[in-house]
Amino acid sequence: MSSNSPTFTHSSLAVYDTGVGEPLMLMPYPHGFGLAPIARGPLAEALSEPNRRVISFDPPGAFHTTRRPDMSMSEMLNCANEVLATAQLQQPITLVGHSMGGFCAIAFALNYPARVKRLILIGTLSGASAIQRNGGMPFGRWLSVFDRFRYTTWGLRVGWGIGATMAIHKQMLRIIVKTSYVDQQYVPPVEISPEDHHCPAPIRDTWSRTLFTQRLDYRARLGEIHAPTLICAGRYDPQAPVGCSQELAAGIPQSRLILFDHSGHYPFTEERALFQQAANEFLSEP
Repeated sequence: MSSNSPTFTHSSLAVYDTGVGEPLMLMPYPHGFGLAPIARGPLAEALSEPNRRVISFDPPGAFHTTRRPDMSMSEMLNCANEVLATAQLQQPITLVGHSMGGFCAIAFALNYPARVKRLILIGTLSGASAIQRNGGMPFGRWLSVFDRFRYTTWGLRVGWGIGATMAIHKQMLRIIVKTSYVDQQYVPPVEISPEDHHCPAPIRDTWSRTLFTQRLDYRARLGEIHAPTLICAGRYDPQAPVGCSQELAAGIPQSRLILFDHSGHYPFTEERALFQQAANEFLSEP
C-alpha cells in the first residue's frame, strides 16, 4: 500500500480515516489541481494530534475514487454525508476546508447546519465573484502580463475540457504554485513528461466551469452560518486575497479572522507552527 492510499473504499469512494479522538472532517478540493489526496498532505499533517481523528475522501474522478463524476456541488455534499454515515458519526463535527475545499465546507454548513459543530476556513472565498471583486488570480497584481495570458488561455481549455492535455494542466499548475508561496523554497516541483502531451487533463479540472455556469455564490447567505468559525488568511494570498476572508468574517456571525503575515495561499505550510497554535486553541475552546 502506498503512502497516499486511502484507509478503505466504500462503493468506489476512497475514504481516509486516521487517528482517534474528536472527529474532524477535512473537505477535499473539488477541482483537479491537488498534487495528492488532501488527507495525505501538509494540511492534514498540521491538524493531526494524538487525540484527534481526521476524516476525508477523494471526490469522484480524483485519485483513488473511481466513480464517474457529475461535477456538481451536491455531489461533494453527498459524498461528505456518505463518509460521515460510513464512519458512524451522528454528532456534529468540526469541518475544515482550504481554498475551494473551504468553499464546499461553507456549502455543507449552509445545507446541513445541524451536522457542523465548528468551521475552519483557510484561504477561502464565498463565490466566484469574490475572486474578481478582490483581485485574485488572474486579476490584480499577482501575474505578469505573459503569465496572465497563459493562465487565462489554459484556464479556458482545462475548465471547459477543450483539448486540454496533462501537459497544459501541469503548465498552469506551475504558474499557480509559483505565485502562491511567499517563500519559494516551499514551491513543489511539477514535472512534465513526454507522455503528458498526449494524456487528457484531469476530469475535475472542469470544476471551474461548474463554479461559473451554476453561479455558485454564498455571500448573501453567510449570516445563516451559526457555527463558531476560524478564518485563516495569508496576507499575500493570490488565489483568495485577504479581502475574500474579510468578506467571510463580516458575514459569518460567530467568526474570527487571523492573518498570517508571511504566507501566501498555504499558511499551514509557510507558518505551520503559528497555524497549529491558532487551530489548536480554537479547537480546544468549549
